[in-house]
Amino acid sequence: MDLAEVKRRAYGKMALMGNVRCSLLQDGPREAIREAALYALRHGAPGGGYIFGTSNTIFPGMPLEHYECMLEVYREFCATDGVCPRKAGDSPSAGG
Repeated sequence: MDLAEVKRRAYGKMALMGNVRCSLLQDGPREAIREAALYALRHGAPGGGYIFGTSNTIFPGMPLEHYECMLEVYREFCATDGVCPRKAGDSPSAGG
């Protein structure tokens, strides 16, 4: 199901996490990773209740540069939009 639709239905009832597909992080291309990460942030972050991360887990063999691309999008989003959801693994005091 689309993250925007899940956010609409679940807002205020539960937190959401992830939605950047691991298959994109494995195979790329970088532009598709950027688009997927931005979509997740734009539709998950507004109003809170969203933790930015992958759709599953980071696994051995995933190209580090692809994961770093996802995190770069996160940092850019936080700097330009002023809304910075927590990343998976952040402590509660890390912002968001």
